[in-house]
Amino acid sequence: MRHLLAIATLLFVPERAALGGHPVITWWLVVGFGSALILWGTGLKIWLIGKRWIAASQINKEQ
Repeated sequence: MRHLLAIATLLFVPERAALGGHPVITWWLVVGFGSALILWGTGLKIWLIGKRWIAASQINKEQ
């Protein structure tokens, strides 16, 4: 998924831009924030799967 983000960034995002009057390298900005969101989403999904497994094991334990 990160590779797709990097390729899309290189193809569709300009290399540099001004943000609040300060020059920024938008490629790094987009890839950095995108990777952070991907990692956050992955962690959330793993947490939800673990929570579901624990709930299922509690139900099986009671039976």
